[in-house]
Amino acid sequence: RNGFAMPKRIVFFFRTVFNKRDYIRFGFDIIRSRGYAVEAWDFSPVLRANYYRNYTPPDPVDFDGHKLYTHRKQIVDAVSGLSNEDIVVCFVGLDRDSAFIYKLLEKNNIPFGFCLLGLLPQINTHQRIIKRLYILLPNPVVSLRNMLVRLRLGMLAWMGRSQRTTSPHFMMIGGGAAKKDSRCSALDPAKVIKAHALDYDRYLEEEKLAHLNEGAAVRGYALFLDEDVPFHPDYLHSDTSPYCTADKYYGELNKFFDSFERATGLSIIVAAHPRADYKKRGNPYGNRELVFGKTIYFTKYAELILAHASTSLNFAILYKKPVIFMDSLEYSMRFRQGIHNAASAFGQKLLIVSEEHIFQLRDLSVNNDLYERYKNSYIKELGTPDKMCWDIFCDYVDELN
Repeated sequence: RNGFAMPKRIVFFFRTVFNKRDYIRFGFDIIRSRGYAVEAWDFSPVLRANYYRNYTPPDPVDFDGHKLYTHRKQIVDAVSGLSNEDIVVCFVGLDRDSAFIYKLLEKNNIPFGFCLLGLLPQINTHQRIIKRLYILLPNPVVSLRNMLVRLRLGMLAWMGRSQRTTSPHFMMIGGGAAKKDSRCSALDPAKVIKAHALDYDRYLEEEKLAHLNEGAAVRGYALFLDEDVPFHPDYLHSDTSPYCTADKYYGELNKFFDSFERATGLSIIVAAHPRADYKKRGNPYGNRELVFGKTIYFTKYAELILAHASTSLNFAILYKKPVIFMDSLEYSMRFRQGIHNAASAFGQKLLIVSEEHIFQLRDLSVNNDLYERYKNSYIKELGTPDKMCWDIFCDYVDELN
């Protein structure tokens, strides 16, 4: 009915190094169990060469459907070899480097689409100007440098968008905020697949195991959502500077954590960012416990959450946990803006980690209305299917068949 043959293969386009985490969160086992062949095409050696050369994921994966392309001609040949029996799921943004890929997809009439599964809060233009001025004043030199970096990236993104000639054939979205994306609003509603943020899959899995975890759960701690701020591989991917140097970041944060633990009697557990390789670098948080791959579990049983602007705040929303948002004058303007946006969406004030604080845990609260609004906007709209995200996608592909 869409002018395509019956889909038989689902091909994911990436410009990040494919790894075990991607295999799981993009539902490759689910897709295969639904009867479709699935492949991961990794274009990072061509589209993000410096990132590819300098980054090794801590969780490499051995998957026969993983195809690595090291030269532009290989990409051209592979994309040209697709047929309309294939469906392409694009995690490659449209810019001047990747425009040739989309031209090939359009030329050969290959069905492709994008996913918006876990957007972060944004504020309106007036609020953004006020907050940026507030952030800029304490550290104008650092902030001006970061403004110039953002201007360059914005120009590159605009150049990419200006080359766009067609709309995707589908969009899979999570939360109402995604519907405001121009690609989504221009589509026939029948081609908008209403799913949810990928974190909601982890929530569904956790709730299935709730009867096993409840009795063994650790209690009486606060959980910090680590973002690997000084070393995140996204800096290599986007060719930008870290949001903060390691010495300043961990120095300030550990001092803040010491003060917090003394004042509250709560120990702090650190939920390690999945891209951080602490086995190689060591634990930068002193003697504090680092946990890996169990962020939702430890969020569920925490007394409260300490965070900057991690996407794992979705778990705090789902389990209605109070959050302390931590800012610093040492952080880049871009990072601070993200923290301000997240705190505003939660209805919480910020703490500057370098300042002295009096912690009154009894003053922490959850604004149920704001939490529900956040869930509907950024995680899962009311009435969307309560099933795994990639099952929802396969339901859509089944309908095409």
